Amino acid sequence: MKRISTFLFASTLAIASLSSCSSDDNSSAPQPQPQPTNLLLGKWEMRKMDMKMEMGGNVLIDEQDVDTKTAGIKIEYDFKADNTVEYYMYTPATQQQAEQEQSGTATYTRNGDEITMTISTPTTYTIKVLNSTELHLNMYQEEEVNGSQTKIDITQKFTKM
Repeated sequence: MKRISTFLFASTLAIASLSSCSSDDNSSAPQPQPQPTNLLLGKWEMRKMDMKMEMGGNVLIDEQDVDTKTAGIKIEYDFKADNTVEYYMYTPATQQQAEQEQSGTATYTRNGDEITMTISTPTTYTIKVLNSTELHLNMYQEEEVNGSQTKIDITQKFTKM
């Protein structure tokens, strides 16, 4: 469980662009071109989360649409145009770990539907949903832990603030 919380704590569709069709008239006045809209920019708050964890072929956790507010987990991102992101992350204390809280400014890079955020170490997410009100970031990782193959698949579901 500590591993899941660590991933949650450390983590967090292509840029939609507008295009205009040229008019059929022969006007000599240049038509203004719309600026691309980067839907990622702005403040996002995690509301729900999907989690699946397998170890040695056994499913340990498989939960969908966990209400993170009820669980006391809070993650907020504020993506800026200069490739910085202000973040706030909080996970309450459990029997396995102490309360964790972190905030600051990090960097991010985006390549298609992948975004890599670097807070202390780079973490890459796949953007599963991105529109004007929703952002879903998926992190999938496979590794060997104590001789067993471990798979972690987490999707953080954000709404625009």
